[in-house]
Amino acid sequence: MKIKRKILIVAVLLTVFTTAISAVVPETVLGELSYWYAESSRNDIYRMKVYPKVAWQVMSGGTFSQSNIDSYTEYAVEEWSGNGMTMSETSNFGEANIYVYAGTYNAMKVIDPEIKNGDAGHTYRVHPYGEGKWQYGWYSYKDGYVCNTSKIVILWDDESGNTLYTNQVIYKNIILHEIGHTLGWDGHSTNTGDVMHTEANSSKLTLTNRDVNHVKQIKAY
Repeated sequence: MKIKRKILIVAVLLTVFTTAISAVVPETVLGELSYWYAESSRNDIYRMKVYPKVAWQVMSGGTFSQSNIDSYTEYAVEEWSGNGMTMSETSNFGEANIYVYAGTYNAMKVIDPEIKNGDAGHTYRVHPYGEGKWQYGWYSYKDGYVCNTSKIVILWDDESGNTLYTNQVIYKNIILHEIGHTLGWDGHSTNTGDVMHTEANSSKLTLTNRDVNHVKQIKAY
C-alpha cells in the first residue's frame, strides 16, 4: 500500500508540474534570444520576413536639403548592410517596404498620425501581426511580430513651426536609428553609447554590437 501511495503521489506531482510548465511555455516558440538590450519594460520584438528595400522622399519643399537626405539614407542602408542586416536602395516606391519621408510636422502628421510634438523621427509600422513567442532565458518570453512594411518620418519642425535642428547632420544619426526600428527594435537601448539609444546624437554614427545583435538574432530574410 505504501508503495502504491508513493507512486500515486509522484504521478500527481508530475501532472501538476507538467500542467504548470504547459501553462508557461507558449505553443509557438520561434527561437531563443541570446541578447536583450532594450528597456526591461519592453517585451516585443519585430522582424521583417522579406528582403528590405528602402525608398525615400523629401516633402514640403525647402525644409530639407535633398542631397543631405539622400546621403544620410544611403549611409544608413550601407551601415546596417555592412553589419549583416542586408538591404538595398530603390527609387521605385512600388517595390519598397521601408519608406523614409522628410518634411514639416504638418506634412508628416498625415503620413504618420502617431508622431508627437517634438519628435525628430518616428517609425510607423504598417499592419504588423503576431507570429509567436521568443524565449529569453529560463521561462521568459518576448512577443514576436512580423512587420514587412514600415514608414519612417523625419521632421524638420514642431507643430508650431519651430525648427528642431539647424544642424542637419543630426538627422544622419536619426535615420540610422529609425531604420533600426524597422528591422526589429521596439523601444531603445539602455546603453548611451548605442545608436539605438533614445537620445538623438550626431556623434553616434557607427553601429555597436548591441545595436546589431538585438535584431540580427531574429533575422528572417
